[in-house]
Amino acid sequence: MNKILKYLFYAVGGVIALFFIALIYFSLTFNPNNYKPQLISFVKEHTQRTLTLEGDIKLTLFPKLGIDLGKVSLSERNGPQEFASVNQLRLYLALLPLLTKKLVVDDIRIDGLKAMIVRYRDGTTNYDDLAAGTAANEKEKKKTGAMPFALDISGVNITNSTFSWRDEEKERTFAVSKLEVNTGRLAGNVPARMETRFRVQGDNPKTDVAVHIAAALTLDMKANHYALMKLGAEVKGEAAGITNLQMIARGNVDSDGASKALSVQDFSVSLKGKKNDDNLEMKLNVPRFQLTRDKVTSEKINLRAMITQPSGVIDMTMAVPALESTPRTFNAEALSVDFDGNQGENHVKGKLTTPIRADLEAKRFDLPTIQGTVGITSPKMPKGSMNITMHGDARLE
Repeated sequence: MNKILKYLFYAVGGVIALFFIALIYFSLTFNPNNYKPQLISFVKEHTQRTLTLEGDIKLTLFPKLGIDLGKVSLSERNGPQEFASVNQLRLYLALLPLLTKKLVVDDIRIDGLKAMIVRYRDGTTNYDDLAAGTAANEKEKKKTGAMPFALDISGVNITNSTFSWRDEEKERTFAVSKLEVNTGRLAGNVPARMETRFRVQGDNPKTDVAVHIAAALTLDMKANHYALMKLGAEVKGEAAGITNLQMIARGNVDSDGASKALSVQDFSVSLKGKKNDDNLEMKLNVPRFQLTRDKVTSEKINLRAMITQPSGVIDMTMAVPALESTPRTFNAEALSVDFDGNQGENHVKGKLTTPIRADLEAKRFDLPTIQGTVGITSPKMPKGSMNITMHGDARLE
């Protein structure tokens, strides 16, 4: 028995040694740069775009199987202008899982990614052909079945990247700069740590904000399932005419593309900022909201807004009750608005309630029965105060 184990050990050791000798021979004899012309020709033939690989393609085997493409750029379709480029693109694979037809990407590193996205006045974009190619690949994959390898990415790291968006149709531009993305393992339905930072600048409206997002990310492309759990997002800067903007969002968002369902739980947004001479504060709480193909359900939604002006303060609270409706129609039985404000020596306080009926497809909103009271106090009134009881209806189309 001992001899059998010894010979078995020698045999296994010999196989492993031969395997590593083959890898070493492969690394010394295989030159990926020999295939650069074919790769460039393939891209040109299938996309009518020019692929440029400025440096040598570097292949590594130890400690990981990897490829370093160096600086890469892709032109616009049928033109010399640059569409996108990367200063450095590195991809590392785990060796042993390949033997079981499992593609484990140990690491993806992208540095200095730049892309210019354009929407022209006729509504077309400079990436329509690439999007069409992706859609065709998805259809082909459904016909032939799933890919032979299971995708498992240990981590993605993106640094020093920029995206520009020019919308000629609406005459506005936006740029995402200083983009940093870092993730943990991305594999099927496994939540992964994700953190990203970037800056957004634009005009029409003027925008200049710094964004930081952290969450547990689920990215299951095979099942078309995406989720951001324990989401924490912070936005600071200027946007939509609001300066000194500070916005914080928390909660859980889950999107199931297969069943066309969107779920939001324990979601909250708080906002502070300045609009001209007014200081703004807002808080939104959504305990639970779910959208499916044929139904919308939610628990009570609360919104509080406070505007502090040089002459006074306006404090308003709005509550939308729990509802069950359809994606095209919206029905709430008791929308309520409480408000309390003062302008100098004048003070107003009141409460309004109404059912609300909305047809989103027809863009019609009905407030069939508005009821409430409004109290006004002012030294200019003969009796000093006045109470008003309101009844009515309203329709917005």
